[in-house]
Amino acid sequence: MRFHVNKTGRTSRERGFTLIEVLVAVVILTLGASGVAAMQLHALRTAQQSGFQTAATQLAVTLAELMRADPELARSANSPFLFSYEAAATATATLPPSVTCVQRSCDSAAMTIADVQGWQQQLQQALPHAKAVVCHDGNPATANGLQWSCDHAGDAAIVIKIGWSAREKTSAAEMSSPAQSAPFVAIAVAI
Repeated sequence: MRFHVNKTGRTSRERGFTLIEVLVAVVILTLGASGVAAMQLHALRTAQQSGFQTAATQLAVTLAELMRADPELARSANSPFLFSYEAAATATATLPPSVTCVQRSCDSAAMTIADVQGWQQQLQQALPHAKAVVCHDGNPATANGLQWSCDHAGDAAIVIKIGWSAREKTSAAEMSSPAQSAPFVAIAVAI
């Protein structure tokens, strides 16, 4: 055993850290840092989903306001407001060209079709693998949560249902599967 002598002439038995102590400290710091990184990743994913939820709610309210602008057309049997839309699997896909009412005069139905197509383009840009169903539905939710199917009862409220893929799809098998199992947002429109 080796003794160190300090300036006052006393011997000291203090020793430095051993390699095992240093390794244990490094492992503990690494575990702590990985936990912080995992929490940060979870917070980012949650913030992204919250942004999607906000965008979907704003889009649903926008469509509801378009319906309230022309209530007779919204209530009609062949209303352009009643549709089922699913965004293409690839980001480069676009909707068919919309009716241009800027350069020529349009009737109310043509203007509504242009508005709905513009809304669908906004939906496609705002949400990944977006899906929307607008229909008459007396029971949009079950005990298991929201559902895509509609009962199409004439006296039922018009319901806007919007969903999106919770994560990006990478494989061909995932691309062919449905974008999501249930809508994330469902709003009944009072007309």
